[in-house]
Amino acid sequence: MKLFTFKKTSLPTKQRGAASLLPCLIISYTVHAAIKAEPKIYREAVCILQGINVTGTIYFKQESLNGPTRIFGEVAGLVPGSHGMHIHEFGNMLNACELLGGHYNPLKKNHGYPNVSVTIFIAALDTRNRHIGDLGNIEVNRTGIGEVNSMNNLVSLGGPYSVIGRSFDIHENEDDLGNDGNAQRLKNGNGSADSVACCVIGLKQPK
Repeated sequence: MKLFTFKKTSLPTKQRGAASLLPCLIISYTVHAAIKAEPKIYREAVCILQGINVTGTIYFKQESLNGPTRIFGEVAGLVPGSHGMHIHEFGNMLNACELLGGHYNPLKKNHGYPNVSVTIFIAALDTRNRHIGDLGNIEVNRTGIGEVNSMNNLVSLGGPYSVIGRSFDIHENEDDLGNDGNAQRLKNGNGSADSVACCVIGLKQPK
């Protein structure tokens, strides 16, 4: 009976070299893909504005519990100029924007404003003494359109000071950012005027 024998073979030198590089290529591709992948989002929220002739949607996006929150969106139908915008204590819209409470201020700070001099990428360095709900002003162009796009290191979508279920509003007047020195304006920054639009900040379903 004839027995089969196996002959030991090896790849040509060029093929062996290519084969030895394969694990490196796989690792390199995996790392590159991981770098290019979208960052994992901790939580997202959305707020659909309601007001007389004012429409818009404001989005909140936070990548980690202790990280800054990006606040962005577009509003239409506003009078051109500057309008104060804030997060308020309550999400009660049973009577339009009249029952929202004061600026969200669990840490009992004076009214102030985010550090608008920094860019969106380094705004997390903002450590100003202010309400959590102080968001500064939205600038509206002559066509009635205003855009919001900022990073805020005090606003969070989780933890003990979460803004989920609270309200976002835009005021008729400009926020003086607490610079007036008036005791009342250190509470509301000239933000006691009527709101022109508001909405409840609602948690978005995870993707």
